[in-house]
Amino acid sequence: MQKYNNIINPTIKKIIKNKSIFIFDFDGVLVDSVNVKTNAFVALYKKYGNNVVNQVIKHHILNGGISRYEKFKYYHRFFLNQKISNEEIKMLDKEFSNYVVNEVVHAPEIEGVTNFLNRIYKKCRIYINSGTPTIELKKIIDLRGWSHYFTQVLGSPDDKIANTQTILDYEKKQSIKDCLFFGDAETDYKAANYFGIDFILLKTSEISLPFTKTIQHKISNFNRL
Repeated sequence: MQKYNNIINPTIKKIIKNKSIFIFDFDGVLVDSVNVKTNAFVALYKKYGNNVVNQVIKHHILNGGISRYEKFKYYHRFFLNQKISNEEIKMLDKEFSNYVVNEVVHAPEIEGVTNFLNRIYKKCRIYINSGTPTIELKKIIDLRGWSHYFTQVLGSPDDKIANTQTILDYEKKQSIKDCLFFGDAETDYKAANYFGIDFILLKTSEISLPFTKTIQHKISNFNRL
């Protein structure tokens, strides 16, 4: 990943200081693993030719946070003009998972993540809300030695809005105003916006997706927070 200077707006520091519940996406927010997932999709679809691979890459990048199961269905229907069975989805999922887990476990963290988590986890509650399957995500987090940081780890098959609702149900006595969502994808922003949760965008590449233009609070890493 290219390194970017993290110029922090004082308002962002104030927002963080007043929160007690933190929600994080995983890939591209805590760990620099977005390219790992892209490469996994390329490996699965390269047998269909460069045209299909290029469409898969573009869709994957523009639709971060959507579960791989939904992407498998989409790619087969729209790029291959094929129906995909549940058994085929399971086979693709197994191949994808085998490719990804070891790579993501050893992928570099987004700069400053461990220091930031160390600073907040004893006095706040921290959740992960990801499109990665929950079982796989918990395995990755455990192997990275991060399990102690998180109150709950939530992934697919539930989507990010459903997972956010689960978090809010768990935090019955807390206000929406106590929550803060860190994400890098439109699915993250939509989940936060759906409930009125403050949102901070992790902008860790030069790619500017359309939804990011209207987002006020952006950071490139967790240094200086």
